Parts: sequence; structure tokens; C-alpha cells
Amino acid sequence: MKSSKQFYNRLANIVIALAIAIAVLVGVDVVLPPYVKSTNLTQNIAPSSLDRIELTFNRTMDRRSVEQAFKLDPPLEGVFLWHNNTVTYQLENLPPYDQNIGLTIDSSARDTNGKSLSQPYATTIQTAPIQILYLGSDPEEADQLILYNPQTEQKQILTQPEFAIEQFAEIPNSKDILLLGAYGDNQPELYRLNPTTGSMTQLTNDAMHLNNKFTISPTGEHVALSRIQLSETGTYLSNIELWLASTKDYQFSKYQPDNAQGSDAYFSFDGSHLLYFNQNYAFELAPISAESPEESLFIGKEFNHSYGFHPSKAILLFNNLDNADLFTIDNDLILFYGDGSQKMIPFEDGITRDSVFTPDGESVISIFSKQDEAMEDPLSFYPLRIFHLYQYNLEDESITQLTSDPDFSEEEPTISSNGQYILFRRFSTNSDEIAIDPAYREIADSLGTITSGELWLYDFANDELVDLGIRGKRAQWYESTE
Repeated sequence: MKSSKQFYNRLANIVIALAIAIAVLVGVDVVLPPYVKSTNLTQNIAPSSLDRIELTFNRTMDRRSVEQAFKLDPPLEGVFLWHNNTVTYQLENLPPYDQNIGLTIDSSARDTNGKSLSQPYATTIQTAPIQILYLGSDPEEADQLILYNPQTEQKQILTQPEFAIEQFAEIPNSKDILLLGAYGDNQPELYRLNPTTGSMTQLTNDAMHLNNKFTISPTGEHVALSRIQLSETGTYLSNIELWLASTKDYQFSKYQPDNAQGSDAYFSFDGSHLLYFNQNYAFELAPISAESPEESLFIGKEFNHSYGFHPSKAILLFNNLDNADLFTIDNDLILFYGDGSQKMIPFEDGITRDSVFTPDGESVISIFSKQDEAMEDPLSFYPLRIFHLYQYNLEDESITQLTSDPDFSEEEPTISSNGQYILFRRFSTNSDEIAIDPAYREIADSLGTITSGELWLYDFANDELVDLGIRGKRAQWYESTE
């Protein structure tokens, strides 16, 4: 009985001590001025990651005083949102690359008891520089993967000359790069490259399958790989199959066997679904977990190529099959909506290629060649055309021509994640590099045609073209900041 009483007395003393400690801490917190407790900001942040600024205070603040004390230099338009002690400044537009942004909250900001900050809160936000990945074309760097900073003109060659690259892409939410390539005469396999250390990890090793191309989900969680089954003598035993794996282990398994093909596959914007050709060359859409055709949604057989998903809405972008003659296939660019309706983007009398949604989802960037931009050359094995960059606005349905110089032809547009630039490949029509229709570019490259091209930027903010002064192909943005 005595020991039990002593236990409860001790427990009561502990509770009283804790209560006193809590009261003291609360009292100290009330006496001390308010301050910024945490933030979502990091150093050298990618512009695409800076869509909002979050600041959490140690106590409840007077919201009006904080908003009036908040300042960005240079100014960035946005709106304030509050949740408990956290204020979020939601930016209307993503910031530019390589910019110092000063953030201050002056000492007029106060809490709900009227106590002000003891001193202004100040920090600097540094957005990451522009970085580009491309395959070199000049002899000393031919077909090697290169990381390039246009502002410093600094190049970093990431792969060796003996490694032949067929495809590459940055893995989203990772600094690493996924490569499809091979050493020497070996068949192409998937590799994961760390650009900082230069180390490469082989991810596939299957002599019974020929790897053709891959697609990474926007979340970076899955990768789809197109493959062809081989016999021991190297004979093709299947059509192009679609295989799927998690990027956690790269353990590939066949996706919807005997139904899905891997010739034209795209992930939805959230990575949950796959768009693909079925065995009848009709587009279908299904969850990545689907195991049978019964789980698929039929899209249509009238399309012969897709450019993938809108970044946030149930909209797909297709080329419509048009066999008017040999050199006018793929004329019509089609928006396919989630309710099954379609809308043709009104390019008239010409050919569209290489189309892509802008990251904000407001526009489609495409290259387009008018009928009178066809180039007659009876000695050419390929149709020769001049293509220029165009922008289609989804809201008002207007089409704006972005490039127009008849001495150049453009292709392979890719848009920076903050929507600031279009990176593209450009060919002179007055040189030995002929303006081959991009639909035939891969065939021309395999036969040794001179098609290296130059890399350029289109600056949306200033409506100007920037010659990067480098020659290359398959250029992409590299958004890692690690």
C-alpha cells in the first residue's frame, strides 16, 4: 500500500513539473516576438518547383499585416493563402531561370496580440541556371551525351565515344538520366547515369529481347519499354511488345500480353494510365495496373500518332490518318477530349509534325509546313520541306507563327518547364544540310545523310530567337538542381 501511494505521489509531482514547464515555455513564447519557423525554400531551386512560397510562423499572425509586409524583388504576381500559422504566396507564373529573388517581411508584421517581428525576415531565392542535354554532332563529340549551360557556355561530356546512345531522358524528381544504348556491337540495354559521378548502372540484360525505346512517367515512378522478342539466332519472334517496370527495381513484366503494342506509348500526366496501340493498331487507354483488354478504354483507329497528354486535363493530342498522297500523311492535328469529343486544330493546307503541350496547358507548340514550303528535288530520297514553329492557343483557338525565316527549317521543339523558352533544332535550307521532312529524319540519319542541325532557343518573354552556337540533336531540358 505504501509503495503504491509513493508511486502516485511521484506521478503527481511529474505531472505538476511538466505542467509548469509547459506553462513556462508558453509564457516564453508569448513574451518572445513572432518569427518565421520554417519555409519550403531551398537553394538553387528549379523554376518549375517554385510555384509557391510557404512561410510558417511560430504563432498565429495578423494576416493583413503579414501580407502588407511581404515583398519580392523583383516583384512576382501572386495571391496569399492561409492555413493556421502558414502563409502561402501562390505565384501566377513560374519565375525565370538563373535569377536572384529577394524576399523580405519587414518588422511591421505582427501576431494577433499585436507583437511585431523583432527584425525583418530576409532571404534570397536563387533559381537554377538553364541546362540542356543533347547528343553531339561535331566530330570530336559525335553521339556523346552532353550537358550544356547556355549562359556560361560550359559543356560537360557525360558518356564515352564507344557507348552508342539510342535514347535518353532525365528521370523526373531525380538528378539521374535514363539511357538506352550499347557498348560496341552489343544490343541496346537500359542504363542509369549519375551525371555528377559519371557512374552508369545497367538495368536490363536480356539477350532474348531487343529493346526499342522507353517512356518515363511524369512522376518518375514507372518506365515503359518497347521490346521485340528474339530467337537464339536473332530472328524477330513478336511484334513490338510493351513492358512496364517500377523505377524502384526495374523489374520489367509484359503489359497486357497479346494486346498492347509498344510502338507509341504515353503515360497520363499523373502516371496512372497508359495510352498505347492495341494489336489492331487502334489507340486504347488503360490503368497501368490493367491485366486484360476488358480494363481498356477504346480511343480510336483513325489516329496514327499521338503526342501524349495535356499536363493537367483529360485531353490527348493526335495526328489524324490522312492518306491523300504519299507526302501528305499526318496532316490533321486533333485534340481528343475525355468525353470522347474531338476538335481539329485549324492548320490549313500543309503538314504538322513534332507537337507538344506547353507546361501550363494553355497552348500547343507545333511545327507546320505550308503547301508552298515543299522543296522540289528529284535527286532526294525523301520529301524536302521547310517547317516553322507555331503556337495554338486552346482558349481562343488562335494560331501564331513564331518563326518565319525561309532560309531555315525548324524541328524537335521542347519547352522549358517554366514555359520561358522553346528549345529546337534548326537547319539551313541554303547549305549542304537539306531540309528533310522530320517524319523521314530517322531513316535519313540511318543512311548517313548530313542532318546534324544547330540548337536554338525561342524566348517567349522577348519574342526573340537565340542561336546557342552548338550543333546537336535530340535536345532536352535538364531540370535537376542537386
